[in-house]
Amino acid sequence: MKPTSLARRGALLEGSAKTRGNRSSFYFVARALLGLILAVLSLPALAGNCLVLGSSGDYASTIVGIGSVTNITLEAWVYPNDMPSRIERYITVGAEGAVIRMNGSSSPGQLQFYITTSGVVRSVSIDGAMTTGVWHHVTGTWDGTTMKLYLDGNLVASATPGGTLQNTYGSVVLSKNDGSEWLNAKLDDVRIWSTARTQTQILADMQIGKLQGTSPTTAARAGLILHFTTAHTSFLRTRPLLTTEPAEVAMH
Repeated sequence: MKPTSLARRGALLEGSAKTRGNRSSFYFVARALLGLILAVLSLPALAGNCLVLGSSGDYASTIVGIGSVTNITLEAWVYPNDMPSRIERYITVGAEGAVIRMNGSSSPGQLQFYITTSGVVRSVSIDGAMTTGVWHHVTGTWDGTTMKLYLDGNLVASATPGGTLQNTYGSVVLSKNDGSEWLNAKLDDVRIWSTARTQTQILADMQIGKLQGTSPTTAARAGLILHFTTAHTSFLRTRPLLTTEPAEVAMH
């Protein structure tokens, strides 16, 4: 399981236990003030290197969208705070081009990955996958033929629906920005790839918190389009498909 601080809304990025004891009183005053500012602005909180979302007004989205892709991988660490009988959306790429979400309206804790190919929504899912109070790594891939759903690095569902991937052009949204399917959970280390990652690659990278390699041209980063980590509080575009502008993230 991915370790992290379980701070509430309005908390700050916190350091390790080894360094917190040596901080000055100024640090704690500054932390309290910034926490108050965040609470007043109703922004999703950055807590212990994770993004905290907890109401229908909370979401994050890229300011600059991504281009159309033929293959794709969506992955993230998710810590559900509840298990409602409704849908909670984790990641949306474009206009329903690719989505990972929890579909509690269908079955409690159901993890679902769907894509749009040739004008039709294609879906794979597994019931009872998500649980509260536990970090899970979720991944959905499409290689042009087969779509696969992984939970904590394990393949749990797959299908070969046919068609060509569509509607990925546009923003990447965490939670949902229209008040429906909003997310009550913590998110971290969200990655979007223009390739279908293999199980070996997923397992190799999911625990390290950052990708191996030192430049976008290394094999470890090949195909990485977007990377969200609260260590930088932004989406980092490493291999742009559409523009060279930074793919910044807007907090709401």
